[in-house]
Amino acid sequence: RCVRRAFQDLLSRRGRTWETIEATRAWLGDRKDCTGRVGVIGFCMGGGFALVAAARYDFAAAAVNYGMVPRKAAEVLAGACPIVASYGKRDQSLRSAAGKLERALTDVGVPHDIKEYPGVGHGFLGQHEPPRPIAALCKITMSYGYDAVAAEDAWTRILGFFRQHLRD
Repeated sequence: RCVRRAFQDLLSRRGRTWETIEATRAWLGDRKDCTGRVGVIGFCMGGGFALVAAARYDFAAAAVNYGMVPRKAAEVLAGACPIVASYGKRDQSLRSAAGKLERALTDVGVPHDIKEYPGVGHGFLGQHEPPRPIAALCKITMSYGYDAVAAEDAWTRILGFFRQHLRD
């Protein structure tokens, strides 16, 4: 139920999940050990949240990893903070997502670094198996699985992007 509810919040762009994201951003930004510049990172469903949150809240940078691109992406992402995103070309659940995101961000003038890794699918940054109930589906439709070379490159891009955009 929890995951279903979060997906509903993601698709409707309203709900408790969004309230939690903003409350967390505000709390981090107000901490004495924070410069006030906060980034957001997400993977899979979290990548979709990070992408929309990049335009919706006062984040300084966003890292989107195999996150769903919203319909009317240019409209939804206008005014977003800089975005770094990583996708796997073999991920059939997000076909052409990298290209769609690249075009939308270019159209609205958002600084970005979008990369689609050719030999990998969904979940290539994580060294874990998908949840049991959906494991078979993930492996078939998403070509799910960790890839050390692509993961190292993606993490290098993400951390460099955050260093560039989150320093005070």
